[in-house]
Amino acid sequence: MLALELGVQIALTSAEGIDEARLRRVVEGTLSFCGVSSPVELGVLIADDEEMRKLNRTYRGRDETTDVLSFGMGGEDFILPPDGVRHLGEVII
Repeated sequence: MLALELGVQIALTSAEGIDEARLRRVVEGTLSFCGVSSPVELGVLIADDEEMRKLNRTYRGRDETTDVLSFGMGGEDFILPPDGVRHLGEVII
């Protein structure tokens, strides 16, 4: 099993229907499919259209909503921090 530090934030007026355990399984499955086997950390934010539009405008200069935004941290040449956990970044859905 993949060593995954997954931080989940939900920026919705109602978090009804958000299954964090299922979200974790989907993230783990996706990372495994992509060949990630070392310990990693990833932040996931579940946002509504208003928040997505605000973030898209702030970071991409596009005043419209979108399905996904991602903010990666480093690449293959990125030096691992002392804890040995590769910090992948943030994904906003």
